[in-house]
Amino acid sequence: SDISLTSGKMKFPEQMETRHFESGGRIIAMDEVEHGPMVQREFPDFADQIEYWQGQDIDFTDPAEAMPVLKEKVEQLVKEMSY
Repeated sequence: SDISLTSGKMKFPEQMETRHFESGGRIIAMDEVEHGPMVQREFPDFADQIEYWQGQDIDFTDPAEAMPVLKEKVEQLVKEMSY
């Protein structure tokens, strides 16, 4: 099943806290180059549990390029979870 994407208001990321890592079964983050060092510094106990989806934030990549890649990753994740 395809996931449709619509434009909407920009939502700023929520600051990560330990509780986020403890409550999730699967932790996915974007752009290991950008976020990996911060995760290693701030949350070293969880750093090896993160699955990074390679792709840059919209600060560095045009949303028109980034969204189709993310859409494909999310659709893949939904398929994995439905089995």
